[in-house]
Amino acid sequence: MSLKYSSTTADYLQWSEAMNLIRKLARDSNYKMSLLIALGCFTGLRISDILALRWNQILDAEEFTIIEIKTGKQRTIRINMQLQQHIRDCYEHINPVGINAPVLISQKGTVY
Repeated sequence: MSLKYSSTTADYLQWSEAMNLIRKLARDSNYKMSLLIALGCFTGLRISDILALRWNQILDAEEFTIIEIKTGKQRTIRINMQLQQHIRDCYEHINPVGINAPVLISQKGTVY
């Protein structure tokens, strides 16, 4: 937390560090967080758009189209093979209620 009217800086995350984080979270059975970070890194989507995704949009898909919540623009996003495999792995471990369910839901079963 910074002081009011003070300047802060942020540093970037190396791609290799991001991939290591995604793999480590999956190894530690934290599949939801791993998938959240992977979707953010690979697609560049805002958190609001990631939280609105449903499994039927991304599971076994080469691309998907969304309407961005912030801008209202239509955007088509291609999914590379590495992310497709990670999505499949997470789907198997998360075991959602159905293909039309939101990708990320809380432990209480509600959408974030």
